[in-house]
Amino acid sequence: MPLLYHWKREQFLVDNQSPLNADALNLSQDSPVLANAAGHRLWAFTRDCGGVYILAASAMVERVERLGSSLGEYTALAKPGSTVKYRLLNPVVDLEPTIRSLSIRTEAGVLGSSFQGNSAVRELTESDDQALEQFASQLKRAAIGFRWKPAGCK
Repeated sequence: MPLLYHWKREQFLVDNQSPLNADALNLSQDSPVLANAAGHRLWAFTRDCGGVYILAASAMVERVERLGSSLGEYTALAKPGSTVKYRLLNPVVDLEPTIRSLSIRTEAGVLGSSFQGNSAVRELTESDDQALEQFASQLKRAAIGFRWKPAGCK
């Protein structure tokens, strides 16, 4: 079961500067869906500083630990070498239409509002996974150790 993780922009900017996320995707959340993520692909999306939804990263989850951190009960740790970070393109490629076309419910007017609380991590179908793979194929992959720091973000 592939997963889609909404990475709030503020936390994404903090996490992206952390040495813990330099080469691997390690994400925390209270969602019980994340507790069962081991062995599955995790797609992470966020908003850029202009408010456009973007695909930030993907990885295969090696294991999930129950750390109970301030960011969430569960922490998904990526399989070494599986993390892919995506660079911003100019113009930005908007992920929102793709997410709204997936099988998951996204009825809120503001897409991020559909991913609040335990709904921040969603189970996807294989067809959804393929749609995200197709979307990702048009993006540039970032080099290992890449830290995304857009100008103008606070």
